[in-house]
Amino acid sequence: VSTQSTWGHLLSVYFFSKFYFDLIIRSVFRLSPKPMSAILHIATAQDRGKAPTDTLCRVGGHVDGFKSHGNTVLKLMKGSRREADFLRAAATHPFLSKVVPKFIDIQEEEGKEWLVMANALEGIQIPAIMDLKMGVRSYGDDASPEKREIQIQKSMNSTSYSIGVRLTGARIPKDDGSFEEIGLKFKKEARNEEELKDAIYRFLKTPKLLKSALQQLNEIYEWFTHQKEFVFYGSSLLLLYDSSIEQPDLRILMIDFAHVHSLSDGTLDEGYIKGLDWLINALNSNNKEQH
Repeated sequence: VSTQSTWGHLLSVYFFSKFYFDLIIRSVFRLSPKPMSAILHIATAQDRGKAPTDTLCRVGGHVDGFKSHGNTVLKLMKGSRREADFLRAAATHPFLSKVVPKFIDIQEEEGKEWLVMANALEGIQIPAIMDLKMGVRSYGDDASPEKREIQIQKSMNSTSYSIGVRLTGARIPKDDGSFEEIGLKFKKEARNEEELKDAIYRFLKTPKLLKSALQQLNEIYEWFTHQKEFVFYGSSLLLLYDSSIEQPDLRILMIDFAHVHSLSDGTLDEGYIKGLDWLINALNSNNKEQH
């Protein structure tokens, strides 16, 4: 047996033993208050070059809530069409169409309706990923009093309340080729600002990744400081790159739109802006230290 084949087999065993790592997307979006983060391609060395569906691994969400069909993902619709309506509007929006996974259709299967979206992780072989819950508030205007109380307490007991950002989950590459899995999802929370900064710095471990993050976050921040169309409750930013590449490109997407509401009073989404402001300042501080 060749050395390459042996290593390919070992890597395959390793990565698929990590199959439980439930973290995201939204290429994928959430209709429940729990973070429904993503559908990820996790390819081992021997899987590279195959179709994305050959190496799909679900990261996050509920087992019965997502399906993969080639280069698309399906997310089960649960009651409200709020997320579908937003995705449809975002598909033709001059800014949001650049940062929101592409909406394709609503499809019925087995008597249930599914959102069909482009898989934002198409082409990624071995993903590094981070899901950051943005804003201070995570419940919609239509939430019950009980739901509001639960979400308020969750915010106050995390960094959401103080800085407008919470680490839902992350898969951070390590030097030995393995991954560290952290965040609320894995009961290994970033309990304060310093721990959150440390996780983000380790994720954006190269000058190229850091520079790209700052550029993309500043573009999102610029839009938020002027837009008065929407308020995003319980929404996330998804950061991802291909860890199999020495100098990978970073992708940042907005995900989770089950609690997006239209604005009509001329105000800004101050909660999301608060989180973006903290993120950009934190990355700028790290950028200065590197130089």
